[in-house]
Amino acid sequence: SQATEPSSIIPVCKGCRQLVLLGDHCQLPPTVSSDLATREGMTLSLFERLARAGVKPTLLQVQYRMHPAISSFPRGHFYSGQLEDGIDDSARPAPDGFAWPDRRRPVAVVPVAGRERAEGTSWENEEEARSVVQVVQGLLKAGLDAAQTGVVTPYGAQVRLLRRLLQRANVKTGR
Repeated sequence: SQATEPSSIIPVCKGCRQLVLLGDHCQLPPTVSSDLATREGMTLSLFERLARAGVKPTLLQVQYRMHPAISSFPRGHFYSGQLEDGIDDSARPAPDGFAWPDRRRPVAVVPVAGRERAEGTSWENEEEARSVVQVVQGLLKAGLDAAQTGVVTPYGAQVRLLRRLLQRANVKTGR
């Protein structure tokens, strides 16, 4: 569902007999780098355009991945309460190694005083990356399995910076 409409329409033009679109049109849209494409309405996925036109997608009814404190926002904001939690708080305890503001709700906003810097067509923030490395190191030192640890950023330059800093700190990364 995050593919741009032109890339999704290619199989249709090639004569496919069935088209199955999987994903979640309520969350992340396709990444569109062109201002012209954005102005021309290419920020919608085919999945989203069909849903807006009345094609009813089959909605996941129960989610098991997120702690209920984390899923409460998307359940209410994106899914109008139609999505339920299949787990309770005790199934997703806050991992040790981080000073959680409320251990019953393992969500934290960490203020960082760094500045974003352009890196080609992307962005990086070294102070933010250093803060992430400290958090990851604390979680791993406290016993969290590295395979259960993930860092997500939308910026390619920040991904590269995080990998470098994590590797320097002897934290194995996916690459």
